[in-house]
Amino acid sequence: MKTLIKTVLAITILFSCTAFKATTNSAPPTNPFVGTWQHQNGNEVFKINIWLNTDSNDIEGHFKKVIVDSDGNEISVIYTSEGFYDTEQTVPYYSVFSASYTQNSNTIVGPIMDRTIPNDKLEGTFSLTLQNNCINCPPNTAIWKVKKDQGLRPLGEPDFNVPTDLILTKLE
Repeated sequence: MKTLIKTVLAITILFSCTAFKATTNSAPPTNPFVGTWQHQNGNEVFKINIWLNTDSNDIEGHFKKVIVDSDGNEISVIYTSEGFYDTEQTVPYYSVFSASYTQNSNTIVGPIMDRTIPNDKLEGTFSLTLQNNCINCPPNTAIWKVKKDQGLRPLGEPDFNVPTDLILTKLE
């Protein structure tokens, strides 16, 4: 009888420890949009960097377009959304696009500001849609779209400098 009690107790402890380990080792859900995405056309590369703002739990990001050499090393910057409000370079620009992320969503949508237009800026809406339609699978590619918001537009308003319809590949 003592042997039976010890065996039952040992099995109970074993299963309890295994269940505890399974719950403590389970990683929090990841956001498939966070990371670096790019589209390359010849030696020009358009990149977006997306991160999670832990204060607001929103997705935010910056973009840039660069020239690369044959090894993929950046040679020069064509334009970037990162910059400073002041000449002393102490007050950086806020992120230029943001969106809320709902768990298990394959699309994010939000406002975008293109500050790369000479002497101007243009606001609109961006979307990024995962192409594989599998939330928990590695999101290798996504469709990036940018459009002007509806409404009255000033005459001679420039177009976006940022690409408006691309397929991006996730790097990390």
